[in-house]
Order: sequence, then structure tokens, then C-alpha cells
Amino acid sequence: MKALVIGYGSIGKRHTRVLSEQLGLQIEVVTCMSDCAYRHYTTLAEAGDLQRFDYFVIATETDRHYQNLLDLNAAVKDRSILVEKPLFFREAIFSDVHNRIFVGYNLRFHPALQKARELLQGKRVSAVNVQVGDYLPWWRPETDYRTCYSAKCSKGGGVVFDISHEIDYIQWLFGPMHKLVSLTGRLSDLEIDSDDYSSVIGLTERKTPINLSMDYLSMLPVRSMLAIASDVSVLLDLEHGLLTYCDKNRNKRSWDFSILQRDYTYCEMHRAVLERQGGEACTLQQGLEVMRTIQSIYANNLKDEWHEA
Repeated sequence: MKALVIGYGSIGKRHTRVLSEQLGLQIEVVTCMSDCAYRHYTTLAEAGDLQRFDYFVIATETDRHYQNLLDLNAAVKDRSILVEKPLFFREAIFSDVHNRIFVGYNLRFHPALQKARELLQGKRVSAVNVQVGDYLPWWRPETDYRTCYSAKCSKGGGVVFDISHEIDYIQWLFGPMHKLVSLTGRLSDLEIDSDDYSSVIGLTERKTPINLSMDYLSMLPVRSMLAIASDVSVLLDLEHGLLTYCDKNRNKRSWDFSILQRDYTYCEMHRAVLERQGGEACTLQQGLEVMRTIQSIYANNLKDEWHEA
């Protein structure tokens, strides 16, 4: 099989490595970088007949996703296309689809999250608390954080877009979020113009209360979920690959996934798209639902009242 990866930044390089070294695909790349080890082109047009590829991965900056997908969808039919998260920079209608389109929310394939989903299946969840935080200057050691897309609103940066994995998996587990209110803005003295903090409260369509916190500020990285049901509580610690379960009879059990290889979730996501026509991968419609939620977070932002206080 042949794949074309569009974009060769840090995430594009990861996709090419996983597809080539672990899944054995023949890879070509669209990039302006001259040091690309794969056969590459500076533009999509230079790649020639795109129907010769079986699979496409869009790994450009977020603000370019929409046009990239529009061009690909017009050029090929009956192919699989994976767009890096988030799907778009702004909420958009995407119709007249000729291909199988998925969004790169690879956390769905983390075995700890999948086990949490299994444990909560069929239960009435009373409340969910989710927190994710990391210190932006430490994210990409080889890159000045001030120059990366995360730092720039115009490029689709900011925690709500950048850490939207949590929005996706909340909705995957508990249903779409509605009736949101947020405090989203910039708290720190980081040299960025994007939002570095967001606190969101809302209800899912199943009436489950959600409390979600996202930030670029925590020097102690955290990625956790506490789901409370009537008869069980499930604590997920994705930062350390741990899952803990306790029922009302004090029966407690833990699972340790800490030895998971770093590329595992990416490999399983691509495998699902290529071998199982998607499997649990995030679909186009689910990716659009995440975009709707992101727009709702900004539309119901109490930032003005917050700063006045």
C-alpha cells in the first residue's frame, strides 16, 4: 500500500515513521523541508496522479486542514484520509464527501482508556472530572515554543484546539456536550497570543455533568479522568498509564499500562483505518461534533467577567 503524508513537522514525521516502519507502507511526503528522507514534493499538485495512493494523512498546521481536505476530497475517490486533530480551525460544513475521512484522535486507542470505557459501559455516570495540563515551553525541546503553532491563535493554537483529545474522548464515552460555560483565556506570562487555560463545565446529552480543565501551564504534567457512577468509580491516569476501579463494596482493582510504547496508539489508529474501515477511529461527523463543542466553549466564555474580577 502507498500513503501520502501532507506536512512533515513533528507530527508528520511521527506518522511517516509509524506507517513506514511499523505498518510497512510505501511513503511519500508533501513538504517544503529539504531534509526529508522520503520521496517528497513541495506541493500537492507536484505529486501527480493522487489516485495512485491508498491512504492520505493531513499533518499540516491546523489552519490549513480545511483547504488540504477540500483539495484531496476533490482529487480522489473511495480512499481513506486521516486529518490530524483538530479537524479544522473554525467550525465548517464539509459535504459532498467522496472518501472515508477520519480525525487523528489517537488517545481512543490507549488501552487504559479503552478499559475505562469497558468498565463504564451501560452504567449511569453521575459526574466526570477531566484534567489535562503540561508546560508549553517543555513540549517540543527542539523547538522554540514561541514559534510553534501552539503559540499562535492565527495558526489554530491554544489549549482548546491543541488539547482537544479530551473533548473527543469525553464525547466518545459519554455523549456530546451541551449547555457549556467556560473560563478560557491567557493567564500566564508565556510569550504567546493563544489561550493557555480553559475551564469548562457542561452537560452531555445523557445529562452527565462534565468538569474539564486544560492548560499549557502545569510543570507537573497531568492527564486524568475521574468518572463517578452509582456503584463504581473509575480513575484514569494517562500520564502514567494507570487505571483504578473501585465499587461500592470496596472492591478495588488496578491496571498498569505504563510500559506502552510511545507510538502504540498511533499505530493502532492507522491499523483500524486501514484494516477495519475505521473501527473505533474518530469519524468525520464526530470530528465535526468536536468542532461544534469548541465553538460553544468560546461562545459561552466568561472571560470578560473573569478579568473584571
